[in-house]
Amino acid sequence: VTGEAAGDTAWFISGILPTPLGQAEWLVRNQAKLARPPDLFLILPMVGGCNPEGLYRDLKRLCDSLGDEFETCFVVYMRDSTLREVYCRLVRESKRVMGIKIGTSVDDVRPVCEALSGSSSVVWGIGDISTQAARLGTRGHTSGTALMCIRAGDEINNAQRRGDFAASERIEADLRELE
Repeated sequence: VTGEAAGDTAWFISGILPTPLGQAEWLVRNQAKLARPPDLFLILPMVGGCNPEGLYRDLKRLCDSLGDEFETCFVVYMRDSTLREVYCRLVRESKRVMGIKIGTSVDDVRPVCEALSGSSSVVWGIGDISTQAARLGTRGHTSGTALMCIRAGDEINNAQRRGDFAASERIEADLRELE
């Protein structure tokens, strides 16, 4: 219903949790067959401990095989800085993984942007207070605050795209308490 309502006026992104992997594959397959399938699948963060090399192998296989089969792409959501290199490698080595949503800290922005050399999207994933991350190279941000303050979220994004970080910070000052 969401995809059909969005039509061609917005990107439709579906979040999937890759545990267990078979269930994630089932979900992507079923959503990819919808009348209006998602434009991207956001692979939600792994929880608990994991083997980084196994995570890389399994996510690459999932994204490459389903991406090729359904002509779709993925974004990975990084919530653990110890997996930064794994996610960067995944983006660099899979034509189906388009970027990283950073949900850790601003300290990860520069290393991720440098590792991806501007060839992929790096999105800030910790709300509207995003100007510092934008200055370091992120493109856009996800936001829960924007659900309540739609215009403010839009104005922050527009200011950042113009490179007017001072204007973005002025708007953020009004939202800081809501974060």
